[in-house]
Amino acid sequence: MKKLINAIKGLSAQEAGIFLTEIFSSSKENSDKFFQTLKYLKENNNDELIVFFKNYLKPIWLDDQIKKAILISQEQFIENAEQYHKVLLTVPETLQEMLKNTEIAKKQTLEFREMMKAGWKTAIHTDQMAGVPIPPIQKNVDPNQKVISLPEVDDSIIVNKDIFYCIKNRISRRKYSESNISLKALSYLLWATQGVTEVMFEGKMTKRTVPSGGSRHSFETYLVVNYVEDLKEGVYRYQPLDHKLVYLFDTENRQEKVKQAALGQDFVGHSAVTFIWSVIPYKCEWRYMLESKKIMLQDSGHLCQNLYLACESLGLGTCAIGAYDQVLFDKFLNLDSVDEFTLYVAPVGKPI
Repeated sequence: MKKLINAIKGLSAQEAGIFLTEIFSSSKENSDKFFQTLKYLKENNNDELIVFFKNYLKPIWLDDQIKKAILISQEQFIENAEQYHKVLLTVPETLQEMLKNTEIAKKQTLEFREMMKAGWKTAIHTDQMAGVPIPPIQKNVDPNQKVISLPEVDDSIIVNKDIFYCIKNRISRRKYSESNISLKALSYLLWATQGVTEVMFEGKMTKRTVPSGGSRHSFETYLVVNYVEDLKEGVYRYQPLDHKLVYLFDTENRQEKVKQAALGQDFVGHSAVTFIWSVIPYKCEWRYMLESKKIMLQDSGHLCQNLYLACESLGLGTCAIGAYDQVLFDKFLNLDSVDEFTLYVAPVGKPI
């Protein structure tokens, strides 16, 4: 056992990070076992190891988790320790792979900078110029799908009407209660992020509550509903032209699947409602082709900032999520990952 403890204490900062990531990313059960083990060590005067882990975990959170942990037996401690020993054996190989990936990433990072630069001087014949029909504003609704009308949007539910207050107090909020939010509040948030204010050119283009390059509005809004009054749990899609919701499906372990797709961020899966914005690239590529990549990323920031300010005005909380598993979210929403894929995520709930 001393050999294991010395091995852990001998880890470099990078190796310690890998070790802890392997433990915490595997399952909640393993992370609980880890805190139980730390409590056992603390109770048995292994404070030196506790101090070591405090260098890599937030001290307050660590102490709080240790206090909550149930003290385990020596047999359980040995069993847990054997598991950690197996994890330790994988660390050197993982570190080498990480260092190799880091070198590749550094090169790619320089290449990706080019994506942020304007390239309007390049002469290109776009599909719009070629007379290709403009892409539809929103997806069609299957006749078998249930469509839900949303409450009319007005300012009667706004708690904070001072725009200065909303901008000043806008922060990312990650802790939510399991209280329901009203359907009217959800209606307002959808309108604030993708609501149509004017239909133009015989229904082929729209102006909305958020700006978009060339009024292309390349996004679809999906909702994972957990706690919304008068709305059953499940996954929905917003129809901005009609200001309605289309019920798509529900799935077993919905909240856990969303959490895993968000790389284990628990609050993303257990919010009142989670906004998932997908992008349909061709909506923008039809007009801008090469420049569309930059425009779509800029536009995603517009809609998420509107969500932040709208949440502040209602006394709700949200947090923009850019760290997620692309494959898992696309699979969850049944997207093909080519012509439509997840681009941005934001949970919403009553902050605590």
